Amino acid sequence: MSNRRVLFVDDDPGILDAHRRNYRKKFEIGIALGPQEALPMLTGEEPYAVIVSDMRMPGMSGVEFLEKARETAPETVRMMLTGNIDQNTATDAINRGSVYRFLTKPCLPETLELSIEDALRQYALITAEKQLLERTLAGSIKVLVDILSLVEPQSFGVAQRLRDYVRIFLKTHRVVDGWALEIAALLSHLGCVTVPASVSEKARKGGALNQAEKDMLSRVPGIGHDLLTNVPRLEGVAEIVRYQRKNYDGTGIPADSLAGEAIPYGSRLLRVLSEVVASEARGISRLEAFMALRKEPDKFDPRIVLAVQEALGEGFGGPLPGSAAPTGGVTRREMRLAQLQVGQKLVSNIMTPDGLIVVSAGSEVTPVLLERIGNFSRIQRLIEPVTVEE
Repeated sequence: MSNRRVLFVDDDPGILDAHRRNYRKKFEIGIALGPQEALPMLTGEEPYAVIVSDMRMPGMSGVEFLEKARETAPETVRMMLTGNIDQNTATDAINRGSVYRFLTKPCLPETLELSIEDALRQYALITAEKQLLERTLAGSIKVLVDILSLVEPQSFGVAQRLRDYVRIFLKTHRVVDGWALEIAALLSHLGCVTVPASVSEKARKGGALNQAEKDMLSRVPGIGHDLLTNVPRLEGVAEIVRYQRKNYDGTGIPADSLAGEAIPYGSRLLRVLSEVVASEARGISRLEAFMALRKEPDKFDPRIVLAVQEALGEGFGGPLPGSAAPTGGVTRREMRLAQLQVGQKLVSNIMTPDGLIVVSAGSEVTPVLLERIGNFSRIQRLIEPVTVEE
């Protein structure tokens, strides 16, 4: 059902009562005696489609109120009733409050009703476009994640662990656009699809790399950035991915002038979290990892190191999936590959007898991964059983 919720804001109770009488059968009416009463009403679970505000009110003008309303409920269509609309008022209302329509007092009920109906249609267009963009964005991200899980299963497992750590961090630290951080963590290894698996594996194990191998790995963040810039609304995510290996003092990848606070916050956070994940993969406890991070303030933002240390807890070693006891009501059990279900999390690698990793530990089972497992099992034997969390 379409949203027909309309909020009237005025400092005159008589005018508000008139609005309620005139429109109670037309719209779902809300009334607020002034901006201070209206603002908390915009934070409810059900949004208002339209706000109709008076201009001259004590304590806060209509322009000031609609500016705050725009920040709180950006999709709500804003209208203004005013007895004297001069050029300055109109300019302020458009620039600060993004007012959809002005109406002058006195305003006939029929005229106001028609304007509200227009505003409701505008709201429907705005929300429909947003839903379309969100579905498109979610679908694009899923495709990229599925490709990474198939082409580079071990990198995908590391990326999922990174994403899990970001989620833990966001529970205790408010970050603007936290959703972008989660996506950046999950797609941070996207560029690895261009790197031979043997080189990625050598790098993960800390093996000595020749110059050609170092060069191809140095290009991974840039490749990930270039792929993500093709997806609408992921420009910020792409920048986080591009600078994820940039050192706090400005050295590292990419070789440009950005340093310190100028490096995207999300990149500085991933720089720290990636080192923690890499240390744990080498059997280093989280406490030891943080001690090492604190000794390199040129590489890692010291404030973010402390924040991550606080969020994750330096005393808990946090070994990779497969070597830690389950916590928080999580159930672990062994099962045959044919019993795997979407949504389960692998605690052990799915491997061939000769050591080829088909799906990495830490991966969440998806329909695409089930297809991969099934295809491999049809042509060669896979080691069973495997351990999952659910």
